[in-house]
Amino acid sequence: MKRKVALFMALVMVLTVVSTGFTFADYSGKNYSSDYDEDLKVAIVKAKNLFNITDGYDEFNYNVNSYNGKTEFRLDWNDSDGKLGSINVTIDTNGKVTDFYQHDANPEQYGPRLAKFSLNEAKEIAEKFIEKVNPESKDNIKLEDNEGILNVNSRYYNLIYIREENGILYSNNTIRVNIDNESGEVRSYYCNWEDDLKFPSPEKILTLQGAEKIYKDKIGLQLVYKFNYEDNQVKPYLIYTNLTDKNAIDAKTGEAITKGNYYRMYAGSEKAVDTVANQSSLSPAEKAAIEDMSGLLSEKEAQKIAIEELKIDDSLKVSYINLFSQWRNKGEFTWSIRFEDDSEKTVRSVSVNVDARTGEIQSFNKYNKHDEDDKAIYNKEQSMEIAEEFIKNLQSDKFKKVEYVTWQEPRVYPLDNQELPRQYSLNYQRKANGAYVYGDGFNVSVDTITGEVTNYNYTWFKGDLPTTVNAMNMDEAFNTVMKEIGMELKYISDYSQNENIKIENESKTPEIKLVYAMKKDKPLTIDANTGDILTYNGDVYQEETVIEYTDIDDSYAKSQIEVLAQYGISLPGDKFMPKSEITQRDFLYLLAKANSYYIAKPYSEEDEFDKALYDRLKNAGIIKDEEIAPQETITNEEAVKFIIRSLGYDKVASIEGIYVVNFKDADKISSELKGHVAIANGLGIINGYDGYLYPQAEINREQGAVVIYNYLNSNSK
Repeated sequence: MKRKVALFMALVMVLTVVSTGFTFADYSGKNYSSDYDEDLKVAIVKAKNLFNITDGYDEFNYNVNSYNGKTEFRLDWNDSDGKLGSINVTIDTNGKVTDFYQHDANPEQYGPRLAKFSLNEAKEIAEKFIEKVNPESKDNIKLEDNEGILNVNSRYYNLIYIREENGILYSNNTIRVNIDNESGEVRSYYCNWEDDLKFPSPEKILTLQGAEKIYKDKIGLQLVYKFNYEDNQVKPYLIYTNLTDKNAIDAKTGEAITKGNYYRMYAGSEKAVDTVANQSSLSPAEKAAIEDMSGLLSEKEAQKIAIEELKIDDSLKVSYINLFSQWRNKGEFTWSIRFEDDSEKTVRSVSVNVDARTGEIQSFNKYNKHDEDDKAIYNKEQSMEIAEEFIKNLQSDKFKKVEYVTWQEPRVYPLDNQELPRQYSLNYQRKANGAYVYGDGFNVSVDTITGEVTNYNYTWFKGDLPTTVNAMNMDEAFNTVMKEIGMELKYISDYSQNENIKIENESKTPEIKLVYAMKKDKPLTIDANTGDILTYNGDVYQEETVIEYTDIDDSYAKSQIEVLAQYGISLPGDKFMPKSEITQRDFLYLLAKANSYYIAKPYSEEDEFDKALYDRLKNAGIIKDEEIAPQETITNEEAVKFIIRSLGYDKVASIEGIYVVNFKDADKISSELKGHVAIANGLGIINGYDGYLYPQAEINREQGAVVIYNYLNSNSK
C-alpha cells in the first residue's frame, strides 16, 4: 500500500496536480484513492497523448465513478492564466474514451457567417478522430443523414454516428463528434456504447409487406383533433396519427410492441408534480379589473369551492393563489390555489385549479407522505373503479364522452412478483364525431395505499370542432403513411423481460429485438382531409433539401449561388434566373434567410408572405414603412443600405461628412448613404466595377447573390 501511495504522489508531482475531487457511484466502501492510482496514471498518460494536452494546462482535477462493475475517470485540465481554456476527458480503466470536451477560454461572438471548413472536410476530421480514440467501433457505425440545410449561425458541425450491426441501425448507441467549422478542430466527442449485447440475426424474419399489414391490423392510425394556436386564436384540425403505446412490429414474431424504454414506478414515497396551469399570469391590477368586468368568482369563492369539493381540512392554509388565462378557451380564466400544512409534524399539501367562471375543479394534486413500510392494497381494477366514480361525481355528463386509454401511461412493473405499485395513473380521453380530442379528458391518479384520488386533471375545449364527414378513412391514411414515410428494420432495446422481477440496477443489459418501425425522418401526422404530412404545429411539412438550380452554369456567380443554397439561402424553384433583375422582395428574402429569420408563411402566398417578411424586417430595423416596395427592382446603393442595417451599423453609417468613398462616381451616391457605401466597401461586401459603383443602377439576381455572399463572408473574417 505504501508503494502505491508513493507512486501516486509522484504522479501528482509530475502532472502538477493542483486540486482533486471524488464522486462515487459505488457505495461498497472501497478506498478509491489507493485502489485506482495505477489505473489513474495510465488513463492520464493516454488522454494526454491522444489529445495533445500540453504542460500549459497546469491545473488538474479528477473524479472517479464506479458503476455496474466498471470504473471511469473524469479528468479535467485548466490553465491558471486563463488563455487555453479547459479540456475534459472521461476514460475507463480499459482505456476507452467515452467523453471529450475542449472549451475556449475566450470564445468569440458568432454571427451569421460562412464556414471555412466544408461539411465533407468535417466528416473526414471526425472519422479520423474516431479511428484514433475508438478504433474498435469505427467499422460498426454509420453517419446519420445530415445532407440537409446548413446553419449560418452555427460555428459547429454536429455529426452523429449510429451503431450498425448486420447492416441494421441500433440508435441507442451513438458516437457524437462536434467539429469547429472555423478551425477544423474537434471540440467535443461523446460515445454511448453498450458492451456484451446480442443482436438477433436478420434471417427468417417477416417481409416488409407482412410487417406493414400487421401494423395496420394491430396498431393502425387514430383519427384525432389537434389544436394550433395562431393569431391569438385556437384552431382545431383533424389528423391521423398513432396515439397508442405500440409503435413497432417484432420482425421475428409479428408481435406489436413498444419501441422505447419502460418506466418503473417505485414502491418508495413519490411526490407528484404540482398541477399549476402553464398559463399567462396576471398582475394584481389585471386580476381586479377582470373580476370586476367579467363577474368571475372571487378569490374567497374559489377557495370555498376547493375546500368543499376536495374536503380540505382546517390544518391546510392557503400559501399561494393567482388568476391565469386559459390559452385553449379564449376569455376563460383559472384560479390556481395551493394549500399547505403549517405544522412541522406532517408534510401535506394540495394544489388545485378552479375554473374562475363555472367553479369546476380543473385539476388538483395532493401530497401525503407515506412511511416506507406502508403497503399498497388496491389493484388496477379497483383503482379504476375509484377513479371513474370520482369523475362521475364531478363531471357525469362529460364522463359519457370519454374512453379509457393507455396512451402515455407509465409502464409499471413492481419490485417483485407480489408487490403492487403505490400509484396508478389512469387516462380517459375525450371522443367527438368519432375522433379523439387530443389533450381533452381526464387524468386521475389513485393512491393504492389509501384508495384516495391524489391527482386529477380535467381539460375540455369549449369551442366548435370541425366535421369529420370529409375525412379520409383509416385505410387511405395508412396507404399515405406507407407511401410518404414507410417502415424500416431497426434494432431496439427491450427491458420488458424484467417486468416482473426485482431490479437492483436500472442499467441492466437489455434484450435486443429486431423490429419494423416507422422511419423517423418525417412526422407521423397526416392531414385527415388532404393527406398532407404535417408538422407538430399543424403546418404542411416541408423537407429541408438543398435546391439545385439548372440554369446557373454560365453565371459568374455560380459558386456563390451554390454555397448560399447549401445554407438554405435560396429562391424557390429549380431556376435561379441569374440575369433577371432582382426585386426588393427577393433580395430581402435572401437577406432574411441569411440572418436565419423565421418566416411562417410559404413564399407562394404572396400577400401573407409579404406581411410576414416585412413585419420581421421592420422589427429587425432593416427596412422602414415608407421604403416597402416588394415588386420594385433594387439598386446597388439600396442593397448596401439594407446590408449595413442588417450588420447593425446604420446609426454610425448615417453620420455625414466623415467618410471617404473611393469610387469614381461617388458624387452619384445619395448623400445619406455614403457612409453605408464606405463601410460596405471597406468590409469587402461591394467592390464596384473598374472603380465605379453605379449606385443608382438596378442589380440582377446573380449580383444580389454575390452581395449576400460577401456579407456572410465578411463576418467570417
